[in-house]
Formats: sequence, C-alpha cells, structure tokens
Amino acid sequence: MIGGTSFQAMRFDEVVGYTYDVGLYCPDDVIGLMIQKGKAPAAAEDRNSEYVLDELATGLEVTREDENSFDSEDFPKVILAIDSEGLACGTCNKALKSGAVVIDLTGENTEAEQQPQRSDRRQLSER
Repeated sequence: MIGGTSFQAMRFDEVVGYTYDVGLYCPDDVIGLMIQKGKAPAAAEDRNSEYVLDELATGLEVTREDENSFDSEDFPKVILAIDSEGLACGTCNKALKSGAVVIDLTGENTEAEQQPQRSDRRQLSER
C-alpha cells in the first residue's frame, strides 16, 4: 500500500543469483549447470545452492568471500539483490530478485493469519 501502512522490505545483501561461465543464473539453475559440467555431484541438485557452493569452494580451495581471487568462468560469483534490477536467469528467464516481504504496520495481519492454525498444521503433519 503506497502512502499507507505497509511496505515491501528487501534484504539488499540477499543472494538472488550468480554469474558463472559467461551467464547469469538463479540459485537452482547454477547448480544444475555445474552438475551438467561435472563440477558438482548429482546429489547437489536438491540442496541449498549456497550450502553446495560453500562445500565445493572448500574442496577447490576457492575463497568465496574474496571474489577477486577467482574467475566466474571457474566458479560462480554472487549477484546481490541490490545489484539485480533488470537481470534474469539465462536458463529459466525468471527475474533475479529478492523475496521481498510485505510488512504491515497496522498489526492487522497477525501471525495467526499468516501461519496455518495449529489444528491445520497438525492435520498437515498427520498426512
């Protein structure tokens, strides 16, 4: 709501994508590409991309925190939300953007409204 009581909050330090091998990729697709190229094991496909990249970096002795120490042709470099305006994944064409959260300042959207009721959660866990 503009000029009202809610706004979108974005974490500017959120990783929304990667530059790798002369392309831009979303977190899911960069791991898929690395698997295709034999740079990551097939088991990495269903895991968190940051976790997978941290593990791979350790094995390859890549210092991810110092992106000047490696080339994006060899290992993915992060794209942060603050730098992602207008960028899209080269594989799925989805925009590389933050998972922005709407913050309601009125208090009308309580946690109970946003989360399933306890009885609903119990029913889901029993399935």
